[in-house]
Amino acid sequence: MVQAVLKTKLHLRLVFAPVYMVRSSLMMHRKKIDLNKVLQAMNTTCPSCGYLITPAEIQRIDFERMICPKCGQIFDAAKVRKGD
Repeated sequence: MVQAVLKTKLHLRLVFAPVYMVRSSLMMHRKKIDLNKVLQAMNTTCPSCGYLITPAEIQRIDFERMICPKCGQIFDAAKVRKGD
């Protein structure tokens, strides 16, 4: 009787293990990253002229402040991204 129960549990483990692996791999495909949204999040807008500064155009004075390549305005990039 005990051996029959052990065989049944082992059988259930072998039968259902691939189902969990398939389910987890399907879950990963649902969470695709949209590259356009990521690239848009990296852009910064100048508060004075509204120019969209791409990561390739960023000119930093220090860790917090940036210079707009179009109008030359110095601004705090962290405040612009937060919306303050």
